[in-house]
Parts: sequence; C-alpha cells; structure tokens
Amino acid sequence: TMPLGHREEIYAIASKYDLFIYEDDPYGEIRFAGEYIPTFKSFDTENRVLYAGSYSKTLSAGLRVGFLFGPSKVI
Repeated sequence: TMPLGHREEIYAIASKYDLFIYEDDPYGEIRFAGEYIPTFKSFDTENRVLYAGSYSKTLSAGLRVGFLFGPSKVI
C-alpha cells in the first residue's frame, strides 16, 4: 500500500500538470494489519481521480460486480 505522503505528492503533480489519476482499489475494504490509508478519491478536491472498486473481493468471488467513480466528462 502506498503511504499517504506519496499519494499527496502524486496528487500534487497530477494537479500541476492537469492529469487524471486512475485508482484501482478492489481490496480497499480489506485490511488485516496497520492503519487505514485514505484513497486518492477521498481527498480529490479537483475531480481528477477515477476510482475503480469491486464487490467481488469483499462480498462474493462469483459476484463479478465492480464500479467506477470519476468526472462525468471522462466517464
């Protein structure tokens, strides 16, 4: 898992160069040890993060349902 400081640095670079960040987080709700580290999407104040998640990993492996959040102009 990427440390919060690195995430903030990457977000600042994306902001400076007007880039999007694609965050694939299928295991985001599963944590066995350590503290929770916020996602890019959780501090996205400029609507530049595409966040993909999945219910397959947390609810049922056979479910095969995912989702994508992000700016409507991109999706």
